[in-house]
Amino acid sequence: MSQLILVVNRCAANVFLAMFFLLTGINAAFQFLLVFTDFRLTHPEYVFVSDVIGLCYGPVLYLYYRYLLREDFCSRDLLHFVPAALFLAYFFLYELGVAGPFQYENYIDQPQHVAVLCTIMLSNLIYLSLCLFSIRRRKSGRGNHEFRLITLLDFLIGALLLKSVFNVFVFGFHSILGTEIMDMVRTAKDTVFIGTNLVIITGAQIFFVRYPEVLNRDWFEHSESTAEPSDKPDGDAAESQPAPGTAQAEKKQTGSDATPQYLPQSAPTAEAATAPRTQIPDAQAQACIDKLNRLLDEKRMFLNAELSEKDLAEALGVPSYYLSKVLNQHLGKRFNEYINERRVAEAQRLLTSKDTANRTMFAISLDSGFKSESVFYTNFKKFTGCTPRAYKLQHTPSKG
Repeated sequence: MSQLILVVNRCAANVFLAMFFLLTGINAAFQFLLVFTDFRLTHPEYVFVSDVIGLCYGPVLYLYYRYLLREDFCSRDLLHFVPAALFLAYFFLYELGVAGPFQYENYIDQPQHVAVLCTIMLSNLIYLSLCLFSIRRRKSGRGNHEFRLITLLDFLIGALLLKSVFNVFVFGFHSILGTEIMDMVRTAKDTVFIGTNLVIITGAQIFFVRYPEVLNRDWFEHSESTAEPSDKPDGDAAESQPAPGTAQAEKKQTGSDATPQYLPQSAPTAEAATAPRTQIPDAQAQACIDKLNRLLDEKRMFLNAELSEKDLAEALGVPSYYLSKVLNQHLGKRFNEYINERRVAEAQRLLTSKDTANRTMFAISLDSGFKSESVFYTNFKKFTGCTPRAYKLQHTPSKG
């Protein structure tokens, strides 16, 4: 699976994802050999493999999530693997060197091994908590692609937390339970450990087969850059543009979806149906537009991916039909077109800012208020005439 991930797209995030599954497979194999075969008697020194992998799980998964949002590799991120390196140094210098011939029974369940396992559990809990906290902060406004990415992360984090909690249970009752019961619990723990690793690998394989685009970060840009200029959606059509291969896309291609592109997203209300169809005076409309611009500049409501015309009208203190008429009659824009234009302007600022120079297009799309990366690319190209990546290259000073 690791090779497949890197073949699809060898980006930094996928390197860490491939590393995660490679470590999971190796860990499951060694755990099976050490628990259910005589391998621990013939090669007891290999017990260190599971421990060092356990110390790498949290950092690898955390860095995978970080590199979904950041492009350039940072050498400082290697510091996350210092605990694993220190453990390797301790094991080879002391356990295999100073302490003499290594024996399985003199290490497993001994104080030094218990300390290592507690460190592994603490490391996993810290890193997984960091991932979950960051994920929940970005939970609102996720599109299909982002939802699938976060679903994958939730799945991996949940599996690792299950193993960590079970280990805490075993250690908590280590001094209370009798030897025979403890042996049964330890066997159950090892079985759950191996089974969880297999579930991670199998579940991820099914996930990637069903949603292969999750691995290809360039899929969106390629799909947008190959579209003809005449095919560019306008206004809020870009917001509701169906992803390729979905049922909505097929429905649109066959012509069975007869809904006009510029209909509002919500159904017409009784208020809008009975609204007078009169021209709003220029002075009155300009006052509303000025107030709208101040509101968006101060509260930056357009960064909310779930912002609706009704929500914005309530913030302005006007009926939603009134806001719609002002935008249509005096700006010549629909609501989504107006909001997406503001989001694109924010994306342009982020793409040219030194503070966000290392952020990925995935992160820029979320921080600009778009629901998904594909909608971000569509609208950005509509308003600027180029893709976000091309815009960034054009406005990035050449080095040297």
